[in-house]
Amino acid sequence: MTIIKIPAIEFQLPTSVSIAKGSTYIVPRGIYYVKCGTNIVAEWTPDGLNWYTIISAGNSGILISDGVSVRLRNTSTKSSDSATIQRIIISI
Repeated sequence: MTIIKIPAIEFQLPTSVSIAKGSTYIVPRGIYYVKCGTNIVAEWTPDGLNWYTIISAGNSGILISDGVSVRLRNTSTKSSDSATIQRIIISI
């Protein structure tokens, strides 16, 4: 008989992250649902030098962060903006 384990998924409460104009926020290690504000983009770097947009401003998606190479960046030079992040915990 084969036993199939079904993972349990827990969504933590959403958190609003305010990011000053032209600044960044390093996403802590984990899996997140992210809703970017009007001027917020989610970016990833494979080498610590070049950053690539993986979620564009005003959009949402799933981020998997190692705590170093994923960030949220405010593209505005005039005002702060915020993003909503919600951690997802998957246990088997």
